[in-house]
Amino acid sequence: MASSIESPDTPVNSIADICRRSAVGKLLPDALYVHRSAIPLLEPALRSRHQKAQSLVDDSLPLTLIKFSLTKPQLSYLLYPDFDTHPHPALHSSINVDLDAQKVSIRDYSQSVNPFILHRKETFISPDYPQYEKFQHLTQQEEALGLLERPTTIGTLKGWQQRLDQYGWVLENHAVVCPLKT
Repeated sequence: MASSIESPDTPVNSIADICRRSAVGKLLPDALYVHRSAIPLLEPALRSRHQKAQSLVDDSLPLTLIKFSLTKPQLSYLLYPDFDTHPHPALHSSINVDLDAQKVSIRDYSQSVNPFILHRKETFISPDYPQYEKFQHLTQQEEALGLLERPTTIGTLKGWQQRLDQYGWVLENHAVVCPLKT
């Protein structure tokens, strides 16, 4: 049985089950998102799927997160260049790999006026990641202040800025602060 789990050709429904029980990463209804630093912590079938996809792309391309689809035999490599330094980094580019068709498509978001952004960064990494506590503290602040409610409205830079403006908060480094009124 172990050999079928480790195959890159593991059926999508099995991959979905493996993703759902992953000890690392951020699970959403359609995908598991994992930071590159956590690849060694993934189950063998996910590492194998990543290796198969990586063989189809230029391995010199930078990546921050890997998105494992729960519904299709594909994964994506997402680049967030400011992952460690920006509290809510913007998506720069994505590389989508269709494992069945062995096709690769690249999307560039670097010029977008309203790029997708990340929240809850500690969920993508393992607890031993150097920035884990800082990321977790920011999420706890944002939750306590109600900033992360209705997440469908805050997934882009403009949506997030509207939320901050609505509540009257600003971010400094990885902390929520109340600006001084003059």
